[in-house]
Amino acid sequence: MFNLAAFLGGLLGGPMGALACWTTLMIPGFLLALGALPFWEIWIRNSPVIQTALFGLNAAAAGLMGGACVVLWQTLIGMSNLRVMLTIGMFGWQFVYQKKVQPWHAIVVSFGIGLVCGEVGVDL
Repeated sequence: MFNLAAFLGGLLGGPMGALACWTTLMIPGFLLALGALPFWEIWIRNSPVIQTALFGLNAAAAGLMGGACVVLWQTLIGMSNLRVMLTIGMFGWQFVYQKKVQPWHAIVVSFGIGLVCGEVGVDL
């Protein structure tokens, strides 16, 4: 997440934007570690309200990461037919040769991704 923030900050504001985005993501972690760690067992771990809030924050962070992936997709891959097909092919290769998935599983998944891309308007 920190590298993604630095990348997007660098895209928008150059090196200083990258540093600013990376630093603003690091500061809350440092403050939590320094400030809240002594009270973790007393207040945070045993409080259902705080646990629920942290669960919601975790879901929000996952949503932000998904949005950042969409921005990266549009920036780096775009909606070019060749780029989309190469990306799907690279995912299939990774599943078969690195994750040791059966080739027919990769074919079915790639077919499904191709169908979804066709539905959202990418002409393959």
